Formats: sequence, structure tokens, C-alpha cells
Amino acid sequence: MIKTRTITTIISTLLLVTATPNWAQTIGDAGKKNITTITPEKKAPKINSAKIDTERFELGVYAGFLSIENFDVNSLIGLQGTFHINSRLMANVYYGQSDSARARFEREVGDDSNFIADRDDGFRYVAAGISYNVLNARSFSGSKRKYDSYISIDTAIESVDFAGESNIGLMIGTTYKTVVTDWFTVNINLKDHIVEREFLGESNLTQNLELSVGLNFLF
Repeated sequence: MIKTRTITTIISTLLLVTATPNWAQTIGDAGKKNITTITPEKKAPKINSAKIDTERFELGVYAGFLSIENFDVNSLIGLQGTFHINSRLMANVYYGQSDSARARFEREVGDDSNFIADRDDGFRYVAAGISYNVLNARSFSGSKRKYDSYISIDTAIESVDFAGESNIGLMIGTTYKTVVTDWFTVNINLKDHIVEREFLGESNLTQNLELSVGLNFLF
């Protein structure tokens, strides 16, 4: 009887040892799932914004307002030509013409007489100088349009004609330029025309501020 139980125990043990790897494999594989990696076939298109690359010349017009020291604020129109020496340095020429201006004291007293000789010729200047791009940036119009933009510092020597005088002055300013297409830009200009002139028997160094918007064509 003992031998029979011993043999039965041995057989059961052998069967259990033989079946264990299969059980372990079955249990281990039960949690595995086939994972499929999906790679999108389409890629987002690269968007290239318009920029100044091969173009070297700009020619444009601008219009705005000129605040003449001791005089009224007047409308202004002008022409600008630019040569791009490199990606940051530019050479510029300007011509600007404002309307005739009234002195502030004339406005206060209501004097309509022609107190200042040659006043009807307005304020005119011809300037030549350089600009330097100090910052390249991006401008956005909505969520889908972006444009290359530049901020430059401008300096120029100018000849100013006003109220029967012709004087040499200094123009300093800054320009915010947005490249709309490869051949067209929009500029916002802020300039200070620093010139010495005689007014009411006194010679003063005057500062005449200009704010204008320009349209330039590249070629």
C-alpha cells in the first residue's frame, strides 16, 4: 500500500513539473497585445515668409505729419531711395515737402497777414545718410499670416529750406519696416530734423518731429 502511494506521488510530481512552464507561458502571454504604430504620411508644409534677399534697391513714397518748432503741425509728403549695402547697412536719400506753416503766435492772435517771408514755400528738406538694422523680427496679421520685419536706426545730413532760409541740419530717426512681399514693404518712420534757424531775431537750434508711413518697392 505504501509503495502504491509513493509511486502515485512521484507520477503526480513529474506531471506538475512538466506542465509548469506551459502554465507560466500562458499566464505571461495573457497580458500581451499587439501594438501598431501609426506614422502620419503627411507633413506640415514649411511656410516661408517674404524677405529681402537678392533685392538691393528700394524706391518709395511716404506721407505723414511734420511738427515744426514754434509753428503748427503740417501734412508732409516725400520720396525715398535706398541701396542695401549688406543685410544690415543701407544708404538712403530723402526728399520731403510740407505745407505752409503758421507761427503759433499768429494762431493765438488771429493774424492772417504774411508775417514771415516766403512762408508759403513750406518746409523742404533734401537728405542723404545711412541706416542700420538693429533688430530683425516677425509681424503677424491674424493667426495665419506672418511677415519679416526690421527696426533700423537712421541718420542723415540734410539741407533744410524754410521761411526764406536755407540751413544744414541733422536728421536722426528710426524706421519699422514690414516686408509684405518680396517686392513691396510698408514702413513707419519717426524722424527728428535738427536744424539751427533764425526766428524773430534769435538763432535757435530747433527740433522738428516727423511721423510718416511709407510704401517702398524693391528691385
